[in-house]
This record gives sequence, structure tokens and C-alpha cells, in this order.
Amino acid sequence: MLVMINIAQLWILAATVDAALARNYSVLMPLVIASGVCLIITVSIIRWWRPVSRRKTSTGYIRTQSRSNETENH
Repeated sequence: MLVMINIAQLWILAATVDAALARNYSVLMPLVIASGVCLIITVSIIRWWRPVSRRKTSTGYIRTQSRSNETENH
């Protein structure tokens, strides 16, 4: 998903540079907004993605279930 969004942002960048060089300023704002939407989607995917196999602790998601059982036995 992130690769597809990155490719879309590169295409938007190329279209923006092309429009700016052609002095077609009317399409610049929609392209900038589209790039911002892609950025927001990318940041939200990176921010809220968590591995399924990890358990969340107070310091982050670093403990697995088997590891916590080992520390309780010692």
C-alpha cells in the first residue's frame, strides 16, 4: 500500500513540475492538495500500524506472551 502511495506521489510531483514549467498555474493547487492527502494517508498508516504478534506494554510493544511467562518463573 505504501509503495503505491509513494508511486502516486512521484507521479503527482512530475505533473506538478510539468505544470509549473508550462506556466499552467491553475492545476498546481489540486496537485498540491492531492500530494498532501497522500502524505496524510502514509503517515496514518505508519503511525497506527502495529505487528499482530506483539503484546503492548507500558514501554511499547516489545514483550511476547512466551517471554513474559519466562520472567514470571524466575
